[in-house]
Amino acid sequence: MSESRDTEDVKTEQVLFGRFMLPDQSEHACSVVGLSVKGAEIRAAHLPTYGMPLIAYLEHFGRIEGIAKEATVNGFRLEFALTGARRERFLSRQAWLGTKHAGAAQDVRLYNRRQLTGARSRVVLSDGRDYPCEIIDVSLTGAAVTSTVLPALGSKVYLGKMLGSVVRYLDNGFALEFLTAFGSDFLADLVVDEPRGDNSLS
Repeated sequence: MSESRDTEDVKTEQVLFGRFMLPDQSEHACSVVGLSVKGAEIRAAHLPTYGMPLIAYLEHFGRIEGIAKEATVNGFRLEFALTGARRERFLSRQAWLGTKHAGAAQDVRLYNRRQLTGARSRVVLSDGRDYPCEIIDVSLTGAAVTSTVLPALGSKVYLGKMLGSVVRYLDNGFALEFLTAFGSDFLADLVVDEPRGDNSLS
């Protein structure tokens, strides 16, 4: 068996969280199992039409385009068509995640936090319910918010378009750690609740 074939058969065993966007720009929460460079099984309440193109935004992997395939017991199969640099980035991220899961990856959360006092956003829970919040501060690896809702510690939530895990409670809210790293100057655009011209995940 070739090395290329071996890498295609490697699957990420962890359950990952995310969402997917359909051509009508509707977004749906999901979880992912059996992720490989060829595709994954998507667990979701919403079932897209077979052959429909969609954009998945997955924990640790970010944006991936795919085609909806056959339905499964809990959702559907998603097929990827990753080539060139995108394929290499996926495989590199997959290898990193395997190392991180084994406890060997280094923690590189060394970014300064940016004060965004008064900036408004929304917290979206895994079941789709959303609540207004106010951002206390934000960095490339996490954020602190004031909110009337207190999700369970360890639960996955969205702050704007950023997926995070709730890590601790504050006096009037909670802190979360982002699950997808962004080295971008536009981080605030992903978390601050402002009118946008489109609903793109990019």
